[in-house]
Parts: sequence; structure tokens; C-alpha cells
Amino acid sequence: MDQQTAAPCFYQPFLRRLESLRGRYPGLSVRVAGRSALGRGIFALSVGNPRRQALIVAGFGGSETAHCQTALGFIERLCRAAANREPLFDIDVGKALRDCGVTVLPCLNPDGIEIFTRGPAGAGSLRRFVHTLQTDVPWQANANGVELMRNFSSGWSLRRNEEAVAGVTGPAPAGFSGEQPEREAETAALLRLCRRQPFRQALALCGSGGVVRCGIACAPTGAVFMQKLLADCCGLDVGDNTADGVCCAFADRFTEIFARPALTMEPGKGDAPSPASEFDSVDERIAEALTLFFLM
Repeated sequence: MDQQTAAPCFYQPFLRRLESLRGRYPGLSVRVAGRSALGRGIFALSVGNPRRQALIVAGFGGSETAHCQTALGFIERLCRAAANREPLFDIDVGKALRDCGVTVLPCLNPDGIEIFTRGPAGAGSLRRFVHTLQTDVPWQANANGVELMRNFSSGWSLRRNEEAVAGVTGPAPAGFSGEQPEREAETAALLRLCRRQPFRQALALCGSGGVVRCGIACAPTGAVFMQKLLADCCGLDVGDNTADGVCCAFADRFTEIFARPALTMEPGKGDAPSPASEFDSVDERIAEALTLFFLM
């Protein structure tokens, strides 16, 4: 048995943690917002005023387990502070949640994370298909070989042209935008949720650029201010909003559809998100920034 096959799975412990949170915090709503390509649940966790919700989404890429843990840890801390009537970052959370709320999707790509963690063994019925696609490139895609952040309509045609030039013409561990934009189960589920519930703003926790971006140039008034405030809070750089960045694709699409602010936070440095073992050093500041974001 190879090392990847023997590796522990991500999804089952993730489900157990969700059940634990649901049992401990009655004010926390845990629901299935959709299903992945392999039928795994894409969960939405909501707390606070249901009419004034902010949205935070993590776990777009297979390697982004640290982002999933950060998003889940954030809402757990929020619920615990409210339940114990304790401040969080000097904020009266109980009072704040009566005025506004937050919905967190901690893991948009459960299939991709299982495949990244366990190799083809994490792909279930698509195990043979995933095996044929495997290369030395770390798995970032969903089980269909489509990188989810690349599958949103914003910039999709440009990315497809770039992929064709680079020789990426079909499913791959990373770098393929899909045959059609927003046709993957995961991206379609996220946009359905956004259309059903009028989130006042959105934030994608994605990638590893060490920056906060606010997306397209036509971002609503206040988005750039939010970007600078969050970057200062968590110690990240203010990203170049005129530069093309795949990580901004969901934020761009959210703003295009709803004309509301959307940001992308890229914690960590280098080509991949910081491993969970290295993420603790920035987790406190990221959690503070996420708290600030849902209160804005």
C-alpha cells in the first residue's frame, strides 16, 4: 500500500467536527448547501442575524486544508464566545450577532482535499480516472480534474485560451478551467447559495500570495477600504487589484452578479498554502480579520 493510500482521510474527521459543533451550539445552523462531484456534502454553517449575513468560503483547492481549518476554527470561536457571553477580540459577540451574521463554507472542494491527502484512494468511483491524471503536480482540482477557482465565469475565456497555449486541453490535477464555466457541482452549488440568500458581502480564503485583494476595478464603493483594513489587521499586503489573478475569480463573479463587495484573502507565502502545522502563527490574526469582516 503506498503512502498516499495509507494516509488518513480528511472528510470523516471533518464531518465529526461539524456534528460536535452542531451539538454544542444550538444557535449554529449546519446545512448542506450542495454536493461535490462524488456526492460529499458541501456544508454551510450560519450564525447570527439571518437577514444580514456575510459569506466566507474556504477550501477551493486540494492543498488548502489549512484554510478549511482556519474557517472552521473561526466560526467555532465565534459560537463559543457568544455561548459563554465572552468578548472576542474585545467585541461583544452576542450583541453583534443580533445585528449581523455570517455564513461559512469551510470546504468547497472535499473531493479534491481527499485526493490531495490520499491520492486516488480518495476519489471513490473515480479512482481509476484520477489515477490516469496524476502527475508530479499537487492535486488542486475537484474529482473531475477541474480547478474550481478557475471555473467561474469571470475571466474564464481568457484562462481557457492561456491553457490551450500551455497545452492544458482537458482534466488535470491543476490548471484546467473546465469545458463550461460554473458547470461543476461545487461552483454551481456555491452560486445557487449566493442567489438564494442575499449576502451583503463575500470573502474567499484561497491561495497563498500573502495578500488581500478586492477583485475587479468596478468593485462597489467601500471594497478598497475593506481590503486595506483587513490587510492591516492580519498583516498581509494589499494586493494589486488591476493584476489578473485566478484567486479573485469567485470574488469577481460575486461582484458582477450582485454588485456587492467581495474580497480574496491569500494567507501564507510561496506557491502553496502554509501547512496546518505552520498556520498556527498567523491563525490568530486571520481569525481577527475574519471577525472584523463579518462585522463590516
